[in-house]
Amino acid sequence: TLDIDASEEKLKKQLIDLQFTFYPLEKEYTVIPVQEERLFVVIHKNHPAAKPLADYALSFEELVTGSIAPEHEITDFSIFSRVPFIKVGRRSDSDKRLSVILKDHLTAQCTIINAKTFDARYRMLQRQLGAIFVSDSFLKHFPQDQNDLYYFALRSPHCYRTTYIQYKRDSSNQTLLNEFVNAVIEYCNSQSIICHAK
Repeated sequence: TLDIDASEEKLKKQLIDLQFTFYPLEKEYTVIPVQEERLFVVIHKNHPAAKPLADYALSFEELVTGSIAPEHEITDFSIFSRVPFIKVGRRSDSDKRLSVILKDHLTAQCTIINAKTFDARYRMLQRQLGAIFVSDSFLKHFPQDQNDLYYFALRSPHCYRTTYIQYKRDSSNQTLLNEFVNAVIEYCNSQSIICHAK
């Protein structure tokens, strides 16, 4: 059973056995780093706010390979002052990070309520309704859109995050958890996803 709204509280109460998180607990929990990713601002080329940003855009190849020259990283975040961002509400980690990075320059004009995945906001991006802040691992699954979108790398530590698996060390389902973790690691390796777990 997959619980998309799984919280640390549910893990502590053992209502769930295992959790994927960006903010791992330390005491009494096994924590395994699984994936590192970088977040990018993305907007459709035909959006009215996109044209002034064209000179700052990366190629899809730069995004996929991670070979982004320092001079291609944006440090003046005020260039996004007129860009409407599509958000999914307070619980989104990427939205929280974007708010910290852009601060007074953030102009969110559309918030999707109760969106469980990025799919809804990505479809809105494709329909030229605004920009999104999204991970490279997500964007790599949509190479067919690369000629329609602009990608922007922001120079901020908040653009980088690690996904962890965490579970209670004395879990009664330890054997099953070990099998699941091994399957995740095997999948990450097969997909060339950055994985630190041994």
